[in-house]
Amino acid sequence: METLTQLRMEALSPGQEQVTLVGLLLAGVVYCFLGYRVFRFLLGLTGFLLAGATAGALAGWLTYGHVLTMGIAGLLGGVCGAVALLFLYRVGVFFIGFLGGLIIAYHVLQGRPEPWVIWAILGSGAIGGIMALGLEPLVMTVATSVIGAWLCMVSGFFLVLGTAYGEALSNPENAMRVSWGLLIVWAVLAIIGIVVQYRFRKTPGKK
Repeated sequence: METLTQLRMEALSPGQEQVTLVGLLLAGVVYCFLGYRVFRFLLGLTGFLLAGATAGALAGWLTYGHVLTMGIAGLLGGVCGAVALLFLYRVGVFFIGFLGGLIIAYHVLQGRPEPWVIWAILGSGAIGGIMALGLEPLVMTVATSVIGAWLCMVSGFFLVLGTAYGEALSNPENAMRVSWGLLIVWAVLAIIGIVVQYRFRKTPGKK
C-alpha cells in the first residue's frame, strides 16, 4: 500500500500510457460511428471524461502528480460530471454542439496570429451549441462524428509513433506534412462517421 500511495505521474510506464490512449481511441470510435444513436450514453461519457480529467488535473497540480489522489479525484469528478449532463439534457446538447464547433474552428484557425482568433473559436463553439438546440439530430450527428474522429486521430497518432512523435515534428517541413495528413484523416473519418450514423440513425428517447 505504501508503494501505491507514493506512486507519481513520472513513474507511469509506457504500457500504462498506451492503455490510456487505447481507451481514448475506443471512446472516439463510439462517438464517431454510434454518436446520436447512443446519445444519452455519450452525454454521460462526455461529462465523465471532461469533469474527471479536470478534477484529476487539479488534484495533480495540488499534489505534484500524486497518482492515487488524481485517480480518486478524477473518478469522483467524472461521476459528478456524468450525472450533471445526464440530468441536464438540454445543457448536454448545447455542450456537445459547443465542443464540436470549438474543435472545427480551432483546426481551421490554428496558427493565425490575429488577436481575434480566440474569440472566433469561442464564438464558433457558441454557434455550434445554439444550432444543436434548434437542429438537434442533424447537429448532434455531425458534432459526435467530428469529436469522435478527432479522438481517433489524436490517440491513433500517439499510439503509432509513441515517443518518436517529437522527432517526427522537429522538422518544420515534416511537421507540415504530418499536420495536413492528420487533418485529412480526421476529415475522412468524420465523413464516414456521419454517413454511418445517418444510415443507422435512431432518435434517442427524451424525457
